[in-house]
Amino acid sequence: MAVRPNSSLLTLGSWLELPAYVLFFLMLAFPMVMDLLYVKAALFAFVLFTIGAQAVRGGRLRLHPSIGLWTLVVCMASLVFVGEGVINGAPGALKQAQVYVLWPIVYAFLIAGTTTLPILVALERVMVLATLFACAYGLDYILTNLQILPASMYISLFDQGEAIGLHEGYLAFNLYFLNSLPFLVPFVMAVSLARGRATTTAEVARPWSWIALGLGLGVVLVSGRRVLMLVTAIAPFFIVGFTLIKGRGSNPPELRRLLRPLIIVLVILVGLVGLLNRIYDVDLGSYTSYFGEAIDPRREQFDALLQGWSENPVLGAGHGASAAGVIRSESMPWAYELYYVALLFQTGVLGFGIYLAAVLWTYVMGLRVIRDGGALADLMIPTLVGTSCFLIANATDPYLARFDGLWTIFLPLAVINFWLLSRNQGQRTFAT
Repeated sequence: MAVRPNSSLLTLGSWLELPAYVLFFLMLAFPMVMDLLYVKAALFAFVLFTIGAQAVRGGRLRLHPSIGLWTLVVCMASLVFVGEGVINGAPGALKQAQVYVLWPIVYAFLIAGTTTLPILVALERVMVLATLFACAYGLDYILTNLQILPASMYISLFDQGEAIGLHEGYLAFNLYFLNSLPFLVPFVMAVSLARGRATTTAEVARPWSWIALGLGLGVVLVSGRRVLMLVTAIAPFFIVGFTLIKGRGSNPPELRRLLRPLIIVLVILVGLVGLLNRIYDVDLGSYTSYFGEAIDPRREQFDALLQGWSENPVLGAGHGASAAGVIRSESMPWAYELYYVALLFQTGVLGFGIYLAAVLWTYVMGLRVIRDGGALADLMIPTLVGTSCFLIANATDPYLARFDGLWTIFLPLAVINFWLLSRNQGQRTFAT
């Protein structure tokens, strides 16, 4: 029988946990917003202090040794490549040290504080809430700028890089929260489609995740983000695949339960496309050339980065290095849209292999959690769907090159950490 912790958004555990949920919400809904930088820093400090105090009181940090070891390996390897970058005069070496050395340690401590089922459930609910808020905010921005709603109905919250344009056959806009949607939209889709009927978080799926999904699909269609549209289209395949794994390869009831929600999602998409086409002549055919336009600018990066990598294929040029002849950003010449190719250029086969091994270990363990079934499997499926889509999106946009993008890698590790600790203690409170 499933455990049903009593944890609504208004009672998210103790008051000491509340700052962590506020911090997570701000990272999801307001990434890259400089106006909130000091607020986030203060919340990070409070949360880390609380986790440290609990570790001292309990006599140990609740982080499974395997996750601690992988964190140490990745950080030590990163430190070597940062040092290589410093020696080679790479302009972004010290900046990259924050992303690849400091923040993995911070997130490992956060994982150590996420060691109860109610906290994991609450984080899921924060993600659904953040999707609702961000997408409603984005649609409000679009509708007011298109003069469908009066301008007074849009209240700008901080500087979020607002931009909007109605091009020939398609609409595009920008708000910083779009950087979170490659994870959040597939995530809420998985929560809506694949949630078991008698699991810990069944009540999350109806109706709020469906509302979040409907708003999210609308924002995806008008976002102008090619990769966001792509990963949203791919997400159902991940959902079906992980559901099959949960059913150990053959579970017709699970798959039949997916059929009706999938049809509903298709109907929502067709309806949204028809509405956009009827009002603003926005049609899917226009996106064919739009997708094609994304390839040429990145081809130059690809060639230059591979040429740079060929000069030192084993160790690369070091973290923070820039490829000769191609500068994407004058302020951050080491940052490139082709994130993985840039990572290969900067860390070589050795570094790329270490990072890849850490990610593959996460997937191996995540799939084990799914096969184990129960409430944790129902938490892991949408989390792993979101992470998978985010990693695909990251191939052409450097979402992981910021501290408020790394959470997508460490969130599944939080579920894995709880699963490993529970197994070691012989606990099965998360099983159905």
